[in-house]
Amino acid sequence: MVVVDDLALVECVEKSNLRTEKGAAEILRCLKTHEIFVYWSDKWGKLIARSKSGRRGGWKSIMKEIMEILKIDSKEDWERIKRKYDL
Repeated sequence: MVVVDDLALVECVEKSNLRTEKGAAEILRCLKTHEIFVYWSDKWGKLIARSKSGRRGGWKSIMKEIMEILKIDSKEDWERIKRKYDL
């Protein structure tokens, strides 16, 4: 079953270049426009993407790639990236 949130992720990835910092930031910005909330989890030590409805979706591998590309290993790194790319 395809969920609207999953379609949003596909759209965001297709229109951005995940291999670059700018492209990874653009994916995060695109997710935000689709009301997908991205935040740092201290408990899990990683970025989490969650839809407005609370659904997590199948974004684990994409979020891992984004963390690697943007060099996000902590909440401080996440805050730095949010400021840098106005997320």
